[in-house]
Amino acid sequence: MKSVIFFIILAFSIPAFSSDADVLAKIAGTFEGNLFSGSDMDPVITSFTINESGEITGKYAMGEEEGLEVGTLNNIQVDSEFSVTMTWKDKYGKGTLRILFSEDYRIFRGFWGDSKNPVIWPWDGIRK
Repeated sequence: MKSVIFFIILAFSIPAFSSDADVLAKIAGTFEGNLFSGSDMDPVITSFTINESGEITGKYAMGEEEGLEVGTLNNIQVDSEFSVTMTWKDKYGKGTLRILFSEDYRIFRGFWGDSKNPVIWPWDGIRK
């Protein structure tokens, strides 16, 4: 009887955990927001998709004074249930983007940087 009670207590005390695949599935979608680029904030659309083999990749399009710049988001890694890190790449170079999602995965706040600068510039989005 004591062992049954122990296992019941143990089962209810272990927090629910989402697997990396669950987290990645929850971030799939398109987000509208802004990112700091150059000397000001520019509008950006950030999207994450899951391919047929279950891998997630992303793309982004930011509006600049000269037009639209498109880039890719790769090597997406789950840091925790609401946090992911990835590599961004576009014509300006590449670097790291770290994102923290809200509990419902509707909003994210992120920061990006490159090889010369730390991850300090804002990048955010709201699910469309």
